[in-house]
Amino acid sequence: MRFDLHLHTTLSDGRVTPEALVFKAAARGLDLLAVTDHDTTAGVAAAQAEGEAWGVRVVPGVELSVDLPLGDGDTLPIHLICLGFDLEDAALQALLARIRAARGAAARETLERLSLAGYAATLPAHLLETSDRTLCRPHLADALVRAGHARSRNDAFDRFLASDTYRTAYALPTAEEAIGIVHRAGGLAVWAHPPPREIDRGAPVLTDLGLDGLEVFRASFRSSPASLYAEEVARHHGLLVGGGSDAHGLTIGEFALTEDLAGPLARALA
Repeated sequence: MRFDLHLHTTLSDGRVTPEALVFKAAARGLDLLAVTDHDTTAGVAAAQAEGEAWGVRVVPGVELSVDLPLGDGDTLPIHLICLGFDLEDAALQALLARIRAARGAAARETLERLSLAGYAATLPAHLLETSDRTLCRPHLADALVRAGHARSRNDAFDRFLASDTYRTAYALPTAEEAIGIVHRAGGLAVWAHPPPREIDRGAPVLTDLGLDGLEVFRASFRSSPASLYAEEVARHHGLLVGGGSDAHGLTIGEFALTEDLAGPLARALA
């Protein structure tokens, strides 16, 4: 079995629709995948319907933005890949709506700050039409590029969005609250792309909060020292080993997990 448990679509900051994602995954021979858009599950149902047509199993997923308190007033913003939950769970959907609203308000304030500084930019109407679509910083970067204020996404991030000069912060739920809600919805929570410099501090705290797994294998560092150490940390804390490509575009299917790498996590989603 070949699978990918970290994928994005146009419902957040991906470049392909849920249907196109599944089609591409099927063409590349994937058997199982999770659509894990940022703070929204709006693309899952369409992906599941497409998966039925192509023989690809699509499990419910979302990449949740949360804060992890580390003690002494230190807080680490992290992402949790949440998998296999009840899509209709009211508490989970309310949590996601809360985060999306905070993201949207922050994005609009960031655009206002940029405009006052002489860098006016606008978002496409389709990004503002529905409350189930997540506004992300790449959308702001693209707006700056279209307006001629930046040469590329990376340039927009470097000059405008990587610091607090223009970027507006927004409140996030705690990891404890999010993990509890995901578990009550029948799902699993995996720490996404754990920063190598923070993994030793964060893993024991998250394990105590009920974390189920650690994202070890990714397209950017499979079999690297970072992934090997992350796997060691996962084993030490009794966490499931997970992973995925974190693909946002047409590279879907170029990276895949296999049962020898993350079989227990795949079986837990069966």
